[in-house]
Amino acid sequence: MAALSLAACGGMTPLGVGGNEAPDAMDRVRGTDLSPRFPQPLENVNTGSSSPDRAQVYYGSQQPPAGTTVSGAGSVGKGEGVDLNFENTPVTTVAKVILGDILGVGYSIDPRVQGSISLSSGRAIPKSRLLFVLESALRTSNAVLVHDAGGYRIVPSEDAAGSGGVDNASSHSQEPGYGLTVIPVQHVSVPTIMKLLDGFATKAGAIRADSSSNLILVVGSGIERRSAVDTVLSFDADWMRGQSVGIFPVRNTAPEPLIAELEKILDSGESGLSQNLVKFQPISRLNAVLVVARKPELLRAAETWITRLDGSSAASTGVKVYKVRYGDARQIAKLLNNLFIGGSGGDASSDLAPGSGSASLSSPERLAQSQGGGLGGSSSGSGGGSGGGSGGLSGGGASGGLGSGGLGSGSGSGSGSSGGLGQSQGSSFGSVSGPGGFGGSSSGGDSGFGGSGGGGKAILQGVRIMADVPNNSVVIYANQASYKVIERALNQLDRPQLQVGIELTIAEVTLTDQLNYGVQFFLGHTLGGAYTNSGSIAASNSQTLPAQPSVPGFNLLIGSLLTPHAVISALHEYTDVKVLSSPSLVVVDNQVATLQVGDQVPIQTGSANVLNTANSSSNVIANTIDYKNTGIILRVQPRINSNGNVLLDVEQEISNQTVATTTLGPTFSTRKVKSSILVASGQTVLLAGLIQDKGGQTKDGIPLLDQIPVFGNAFNSNAQRNINRTELIIFIRPQIIRDGVDASNVAEELRAKLRGDKVGSVVPLGAVVPNPPRALQ
Repeated sequence: MAALSLAACGGMTPLGVGGNEAPDAMDRVRGTDLSPRFPQPLENVNTGSSSPDRAQVYYGSQQPPAGTTVSGAGSVGKGEGVDLNFENTPVTTVAKVILGDILGVGYSIDPRVQGSISLSSGRAIPKSRLLFVLESALRTSNAVLVHDAGGYRIVPSEDAAGSGGVDNASSHSQEPGYGLTVIPVQHVSVPTIMKLLDGFATKAGAIRADSSSNLILVVGSGIERRSAVDTVLSFDADWMRGQSVGIFPVRNTAPEPLIAELEKILDSGESGLSQNLVKFQPISRLNAVLVVARKPELLRAAETWITRLDGSSAASTGVKVYKVRYGDARQIAKLLNNLFIGGSGGDASSDLAPGSGSASLSSPERLAQSQGGGLGGSSSGSGGGSGGGSGGLSGGGASGGLGSGGLGSGSGSGSGSSGGLGQSQGSSFGSVSGPGGFGGSSSGGDSGFGGSGGGGKAILQGVRIMADVPNNSVVIYANQASYKVIERALNQLDRPQLQVGIELTIAEVTLTDQLNYGVQFFLGHTLGGAYTNSGSIAASNSQTLPAQPSVPGFNLLIGSLLTPHAVISALHEYTDVKVLSSPSLVVVDNQVATLQVGDQVPIQTGSANVLNTANSSSNVIANTIDYKNTGIILRVQPRINSNGNVLLDVEQEISNQTVATTTLGPTFSTRKVKSSILVASGQTVLLAGLIQDKGGQTKDGIPLLDQIPVFGNAFNSNAQRNINRTELIIFIRPQIIRDGVDASNVAEELRAKLRGDKVGSVVPLGAVVPNPPRALQ
């Protein structure tokens, strides 16, 4: 395609550059980047599938939550502890010893505080804990220790309300003495904590909750507040750190019945042994099972049983979507339906799938479409394509495809031209013998590639195959066993497609005296070539592929080193040579390329006199007009073999309208050749032998006098008859395009031709040795 773009750009001339001098039109061609291009694989796009591809497992930590560690008394260093031993000692004396003598802090005692304290420590107490010990001892005397700016005060407990400071439990440093502690709750709701603390870990009324801020307020002595903080933190722990969570996709069943089976196996149902150890929850939108376990071992056991219970079964059915990578989903679905089910593929057309390698019909029959024929149809004219409807003309004439409803016609009963996607003469793509299947039936009842197969029994039961055209995918509804068979077929059909670059040169040679016997005799004898009956003028070589002619004429293989320019130049020295067309095109393997240059000539095929009942003098004559394509019409279909050779199905037609000699309609002069040729990639083939004679008479004389009877011959010269003989020759050179390097080489070669460079060299015909074909990978 890049080569064709270069040819189109060559005729453009930039405007207004460099004064009055027009720039060189080849500058754009020379500056075009023709370096090889290689396709890049597309990234996998998340299509929002109903289930994840893999199981997602998150194991929890086995360490205890950080909030469960209860504050201890701390270690006592050597020489830092204090032994206490009081037996019925007044409160004032105990306060003096601990606060004044040991800690050296200021204190005051309310006169209402009376009583004795008995206190004995079994071991040395750190000084940091002495205030908490004193608080505990004062509770026996209904007194509390309150910290203020001047030190500590010992007051009756009923007077302590509103006294003391405020600290935060997050600092983990509750000061001794009566006060207020604010505990922020992070992982558990406050109402849940209140049910556990109120009347259990603290005195009644000593705890309040702020649900809006998720806070707990505790009032009391330092020991009471510390106890409440430790209790709250033990419950307010990140329990998810110890939970193991897994999301397991279910591919062959629904999550709900699978969960019921898992609860019976692991005994995690109501009142089961592992009821609170492992929990299951279905995720419908992902078609997966959510598992929450307190131990990783339970999560692994659940994963094992999910895999076992979700095993594939030959009886289980489901919908699978196959993304087509190289071919056409419609054509592949059509083929699979005919192969496995015996019916049509819904939205598929009758074309051959590019790159599928399923061209099992004879090649010449595929090109028998002289009237722009369709892809269906049969030689008997009774079927066609994959549509319905009747032909536009009754009888056995031409029942059109698109013009008569549907993609084919089914009413032509004669041996005329029953078409698929248009009109066709003779046989089309699907008229080979056999009971149906790939080629339809021999009688033409179901024709076209991928016909209904004669309604045979389905190979796979309970299977539906449809084409998703917008996404170029094949949707398959089947069980596991059937899908595996279909998937293997898909992997073999969905292969990369190769392309073939085709260079053609069509020339008309005037046959003079030296070429009176045609181009074949001239090349074989006058130029001293080594032409043999095998159809080759190249030297005999193991790599030379003889072209087998299928029509009158001859085929010549002239190798890859000899270009059409060399042969035309040699012929031009002896006669006139006119190049009619020299196209270069690229076509996908096993597809038809059509080139048409000419006019459409109207032909009156019928007329009818429509009577006017109101006024018989104003009857209307209705004419039926058909159009015939004239000019140069070329159809080429390449097929690449596994050894790197190319099988070319060529149909060339050159026609023009001549002077009509009758009143029946226009007369057409047609030269047509159809052939199947097997050549190596890069080898040039010459098709010739189409000779045409054009004759005419000339007569000179004196006007009017030369028309006198008997004496008229005295006033004119003798009539002369001129005969002009021409021969049509066709050069065809296929080139396999496997990758970007081959495409770049083809484009570079075309650019060299546009610049006027000589491609290849002229060598003696007998010394040409074609390049050996390269086998396909």
